[in-house]
Amino acid sequence: IIARYNIRPEQFPCYLGLIGDAVDCIPGVPGIGPVAASCLLRHFESMPLLYENLQDVGGLSYRGASKGAALLTRYKAEAQLSRLLATIVQNVDLPTERFSQVNATDILWQQPDVAEVDDLLGSEGFDVIARERFRTLLHSIRPEHLTLQETL
Repeated sequence: IIARYNIRPEQFPCYLGLIGDAVDCIPGVPGIGPVAASCLLRHFESMPLLYENLQDVGGLSYRGASKGAALLTRYKAEAQLSRLLATIVQNVDLPTERFSQVNATDILWQQPDVAEVDDLLGSEGFDVIARERFRTLLHSIRPEHLTLQETL
């Protein structure tokens, strides 16, 4: 996210709140694009801080900054709704919802059980050559570089 969008991961809901996302029907602020949004979030850190300091938007160095404050003011409700729509709900506690019962450590990558995968492939009709290719691939996957801190 840092390399591609030039923002921190925790800023992504604010980023989508500003630019929107047509695929997920998130409207965003018309006239605020990716470059403007990343500039705004680098400077103000979050949408709430941005809206507290709208008077400073015109002085930023992105194309259209002079009109930015007016756009943000006019489409404030859409920006706030968009940010809400782009925020992943994390405080769900429903016994029937399996994902609400999962901790971050529960979803860390683990080496797959090759025998179980092989049995599954066999039951699905994969031939011997395809199954051997999958086994070879599974044995080659070794993300030792990942730690709990890096994945969270």
